[in-house]
Amino acid sequence: MRTISRRLPGALAIAGWAISFLTTPVGAVDLVRTPSGTVSGEISSVSREQVVVRQRNGERLIAAEDIEALSRTDEPRELQRARAEIRSGQLEQAVQSLEAVELPSSAPGWLAREAEYLRLWCLAQLALNQGGSAETAVNGLQSYVAKHAGSHRYYPGLQLLADLLAAEGQSSSADEVLRNLQRAPWPRTQARAHLALGQSLIRRKQFGPALREFELAQAKPGIDEELRQRGRIGQAMCQVATGQSAAGISTIEEIVSQADAENTRLHAEAYNALGWCFLRENRLQEALLAYLHVDIVYFQDAELHAEALAHLADIWSRLGRADRAAEAQENLQQRYPHSHWLDGAGDAS
Repeated sequence: MRTISRRLPGALAIAGWAISFLTTPVGAVDLVRTPSGTVSGEISSVSREQVVVRQRNGERLIAAEDIEALSRTDEPRELQRARAEIRSGQLEQAVQSLEAVELPSSAPGWLAREAEYLRLWCLAQLALNQGGSAETAVNGLQSYVAKHAGSHRYYPGLQLLADLLAAEGQSSSADEVLRNLQRAPWPRTQARAHLALGQSLIRRKQFGPALREFELAQAKPGIDEELRQRGRIGQAMCQVATGQSAAGISTIEEIVSQADAENTRLHAEAYNALGWCFLRENRLQEALLAYLHVDIVYFQDAELHAEALAHLADIWSRLGRADRAAEAQENLQQRYPHSHWLDGAGDAS
């Protein structure tokens, strides 16, 4: 199975954090990290939808979507070290530390599942970003979501599995996972699944079903502006594909002009979409300029950058610039040696 490249999330929220104690406290405390802070107490139940923490003044119910990490104050040092290594981006070392973790028989089941998910997360990121084994990560995640359907990592596991399968070019398998992910109880998670499925359908030229996915994503209540704009990008691509080129291109250009300059991912997705639209119109110079924006300015997302490089190699070749085509292809090969984009940019028409 091919290995692939993609952006390593800068926040590394999944890593949690390392907590070191010189002495083990009397009565271990469970810790749930969320974007708004840390909840401490005793984890009394875990499901794919929520985690319940028993505290002195009652119980706290925390949505699984909001959980960044579960940990415990008496964790083995290898697990503490792995968390610290993940935070610092030392993923290969983290995998080794996690493989060395030996939990006592008294450890709660959720801690063992959390440690296993952390290991799989590291393997997935190594595959998506650093040329690690995608096969190991895919097989591990498939087994994890099958065996631990009640884990709070079930839906994140599905998302990670879909990312791996899509980046490997296994569209049908990825689509099946995304449809399961759409059953999550949270609008943001549902919207992301609709967006990913819509892009998958576009790649297979199924523009009607793709448009429906983008409409469903935008209809989700309470989603953030970036998700909504990504839905508009997908809709615009479908417009261009069905004969409404001017309207579709105008929409994407508007998104580019209004997007936050620091949102490099949204810019990269929009410029790649713009390049795709121009290619359908055989407007090679304008497509070239769009993809160059991603290569030169908005290259931070590895998957989107690899896509742009593949198209640049194709466009330069069509423009008679074999030297520049070879340069783009070499850049793609060197930076993303296992990317599925090495198989070519494909046909935008």
